[in-house]
Amino acid sequence: MTTELVLVELANSLAASRFRPLVQDYFGLLRHQIHVVPASRARLENALRLYHQHDDKLWSLTDCLSFVVMRERRITEALTGDHHFVQAGFAAVFA
Repeated sequence: MTTELVLVELANSLAASRFRPLVQDYFGLLRHQIHVVPASRARLENALRLYHQHDDKLWSLTDCLSFVVMRERRITEALTGDHHFVQAGFAAVFA
């Protein structure tokens, strides 16, 4: 499972690379392999609230949306090495 914002972040990071032409096909493949959680208005508002409540942290808005979704779904582990997930109370599998 991932969120739409994680996919947006991935596409942004590939924008200036030779892989840019592959993004559309890759997203199509991902959507068939994993569940992509939409960034609804309510989720985005909750993520923005979390973002501003923790201005002492360097959490991105994408991180905060992931935290919101993980809390909604009672997910405790993230397939990441990002220490921000640990700061937010989750287990980072690659930390």
